[in-house]
Amino acid sequence: MSALVLESVSAQLGRQQALSGVSLSVKPGEVLALVGPNGAGKTTLMRAALGLIPATGTITLGGADLTALAPAERARLASYLAQERSVAWSLLGGDLVALGRYAWGGGRAYDQLEAGDRDAVDAALEKANATAFRDRPVRDLSGGEQARLHLARLLASSAPLLIADEPAAALDPRHQLDALAALKAEAGDGKAVLVALHDLTLAERMSDRIAVLDEGKLVAVGNARSVLDDATLSTVFRIKRRTDGGFDPA
Repeated sequence: MSALVLESVSAQLGRQQALSGVSLSVKPGEVLALVGPNGAGKTTLMRAALGLIPATGTITLGGADLTALAPAERARLASYLAQERSVAWSLLGGDLVALGRYAWGGGRAYDQLEAGDRDAVDAALEKANATAFRDRPVRDLSGGEQARLHLARLLASSAPLLIADEPAAALDPRHQLDALAALKAEAGDGKAVLVALHDLTLAERMSDRIAVLDEGKLVAVGNARSVLDDATLSTVFRIKRRTDGGFDPA
């Protein structure tokens, strides 16, 4: 299985220092939740980890230097669900999910897939509770229904490292839990899962470890209660925990 290891990773977006010396690992069998306020660097870290933006430091996927991996090999090791998920052309749901098989040579419409690729797509649709949308035009679906198809596309990849940027966005509370449960199940099968979340309650409930970013720097990493303590909640998020487990402005 494929671990992701970042050592002293920094990245600059224009003139802005977006990441500063971040060292972090995501191990097979775990869900690591990446949390932080808007602009903390969560998306930048994910994109740097995949070689989508220039970065300094060392990044390894499955023990191999990221810069030494060919794009197709990198895509077979890691699959990415971006925060922006617009569909620019008319596709059926099954065809969208079939894009998850591209790195394995299965980049065809659903009804043209080889049996093994079709089985992977069908299994992913079921895991994402999106089977009902397989034969429907994506543009006719609600934002939440489209989000479930995009999650299925991630799961269909069979990559040992899954990186998901706000996978619960646009989903109702039940389907938020289902989406995170599906990713947790992938970790249970030995995959490494890195997920960015804004909902701290979801992060506490569904992840094995939490990493807190603020202004491009890693503030803390560890189990939920040790990381999201009163001091971090106040200084990073400007909130405080209520006795019932919810949050109020600090």
